[in-house]
Amino acid sequence: MHPLLADTRRLLDDAVAGLDPAAAAVRPAAGKWSVAEIVEHLALAYEGTVKGMERVLDTGVPRATPPSPTQRLFKLIIVNLGYFPTGREAPKHVVPQGVTLEEALARAGAGLERLDLVLDAAAARFGSSQKLVNHPILGAFSVQDWRRFHRIHTRHHTRQVRGGRS
Repeated sequence: MHPLLADTRRLLDDAVAGLDPAAAAVRPAAGKWSVAEIVEHLALAYEGTVKGMERVLDTGVPRATPPSPTQRLFKLIIVNLGYFPTGREAPKHVVPQGVTLEEALARAGAGLERLDLVLDAAAARFGSSQKLVNHPILGAFSVQDWRRFHRIHTRHHTRQVRGGRS
């Protein structure tokens, strides 16, 4: 597995290690996600990137569009500088629907494995720096952008998980 995605997996595994599944289902406050929902959100994000990359690999045609100035700015802040702002609403397709922690972890693990495979295939075919698929908010991403994004995004959410456990 690529080192960035291996680190992503480690962050997730470490954050939920030893957590009681019943406790993981409890929302810390109204409008806040439970640990299981956070993990499901991450799984949905990994799966969404896989689907987009598979479309590119199936057609042989990148699907990225030119980014807006706002997308460039936010991508610089998040992907290049590694700062993930809090309080943003998740895109609809990655909002958790409510599964157990066990199911969410299984999906997240499988999603990361598939993500690693499709990103490796895309890098072999198009290179690591060619913009291939749009992030729904941040615009055009390359293979390397996706690896960095998922690590930063996972780090952001695992900090939330750890914060709720202390």
